[in-house]
Amino acid sequence: MKLKACTESYDLFIVGHAAPPEVRAKMVQWLKEHYPTVKILALHPPHCPQVPGADFNMGPEELLVAVATATA
Repeated sequence: MKLKACTESYDLFIVGHAAPPEVRAKMVQWLKEHYPTVKILALHPPHCPQVPGADFNMGPEELLVAVATATA
């Protein structure tokens, strides 16, 4: 059986919260330059700044509510 090659079609990138803010901002900038139509969700810990350029910024509580709502 022959498997098809993976495509480079993405709908969403999620940028985690562990890297320093400058690194996360650079990641979002790079993603926007290379995948301009793909949405970016940046996670951020409580009391930390949002990531500039991301389409969505969410803390952990907001993410859990969004997932619960989407899967209800």
